[in-house]
Amino acid sequence: MSRASIRARLLALSIGMLLAAAGAAGFLYLREPPPSVRVVDDGWLGDLLDRRSVRAGSPAAADELLVRNEEDRAALFRIFGEQLQEGYVYDPLLSFRRASHMSSWHELAEHPKGGWLLRTNGLGMRNDAELSAQRPDMRVLVTGDSHTEGVCSNDESFAARIGADLEARDPRPRVEVLNAGVSGYAVYNYLGVLERYGRELAPDVFVVVLYGGNDFSGTLKFQRYFHARPKWAIGPYDRKRLPKSEAMPQEFTQLVYFLNNPGDVEVANRTLRVLTAEMQGLCEEMGIRLVGAYLPPPTRGQPRLFGELAASVRAALGLPPDYDDPSDRMATAWLAYLAESGIPHVDLREAFGASDESCYWTRDSHINLRGHRIVAEQLAPLVARALGG
Repeated sequence: MSRASIRARLLALSIGMLLAAAGAAGFLYLREPPPSVRVVDDGWLGDLLDRRSVRAGSPAAADELLVRNEEDRAALFRIFGEQLQEGYVYDPLLSFRRASHMSSWHELAEHPKGGWLLRTNGLGMRNDAELSAQRPDMRVLVTGDSHTEGVCSNDESFAARIGADLEARDPRPRVEVLNAGVSGYAVYNYLGVLERYGRELAPDVFVVVLYGGNDFSGTLKFQRYFHARPKWAIGPYDRKRLPKSEAMPQEFTQLVYFLNNPGDVEVANRTLRVLTAEMQGLCEEMGIRLVGAYLPPPTRGQPRLFGELAASVRAALGLPPDYDDPSDRMATAWLAYLAESGIPHVDLREAFGASDESCYWTRDSHINLRGHRIVAEQLAPLVARALGG
């Protein structure tokens, strides 16, 4: 299928992206989620998939992973218009974003300051400053999910740290790094960020950070809808069997998804390739350089520190001690595609694994301040090279 025909059908992306995002957020498994994390009950979504698969007929061809139509768009607009939570607003290309000019304090005992400030600018981005009236010498647009957005104050996020690193390398050019990560986003939303801001803001570099804890499974709920596939299987493995702890990382509910839907591993690989190719094509058209990063979940990023937790989950689910988590295989496949496509990228599993200190908050398993520092240290050189530095 040609890129032109695919793009012609992207008109309905706006509402459809929310499906993937809601699915991604619906995989969160937290005992008492902090108000900064978007949690969605996805039971209604499963019912919607069942109804659609019955009336829609044959699924789309496997290579048409982005296909959608106006009927889909109208239906999803009606449904998702009722799903937005406080602090989020509808956007015709992003599906949703953070509300503008937010400022709310969130307590977090682990944080050196006892908490952090969630603040957004006029675009709903996690930046303290507004966009400059005059375009800076260099502009970097970063997107991802809640890990990119940051369970931390804006100046502590890896996006802000990349900006500080670039200024330290050469203070002469004026550099602006925009954090368009949003809690609840998944890969379809990352494409939407590029469509929404690519031409309007004309960034020099577009950075996509894929989180291995739920981006793979979150993306597939979107794909299931547009391919008229039924609701994902919820058995025989039951996520209610997961051991209770102060924070149960999202990666384990994703693991349960793929245990119950093993055929979706390759579907996820194909979908990510198509979405990445579309982002690369749009970047080439707009003169933007694309950079990718893979951010691992706790047990895959720091197996030495989280091995006991992973073992308890395998035991609870009746898996062998050496069970191979499919998220690693999917991450490796995506990174291999980036390499084949000539897209600069970094696999953060090695850098996280080398750290003797945890890179994740104990409370909710998002990356902590150390994790943000490591991501910035690894990404900043790639961004600098993409900028020609």
